[in-house]
Amino acid sequence: MNTVLVLTADEAIRTRVARSLSKFSIFEARSEGEAFQTLRLVDIDVVLREGKGPTGALASFMAAGFVAICQGKGNGPKKGSVK
Repeated sequence: MNTVLVLTADEAIRTRVARSLSKFSIFEARSEGEAFQTLRLVDIDVVLREGKGPTGALASFMAAGFVAICQGKGNGPKKGSVK
């Protein structure tokens, strides 16, 4: 079974994500410290991290060997871009 680590302090977000990914084995973390503790104990396939916090915070996960796929709020598609 695929494993997903959901990293957010927001309980409502964790609940919604867990409900929408019911076919996966879900692990939850409320802080980066909890996330790293889980990562040391469990073979996680995907980490979903809420986009709040300092700009460089995601770098700690990338330095640990994880690939990051991020989506942030923007001003919409640029002219000529694919929607």
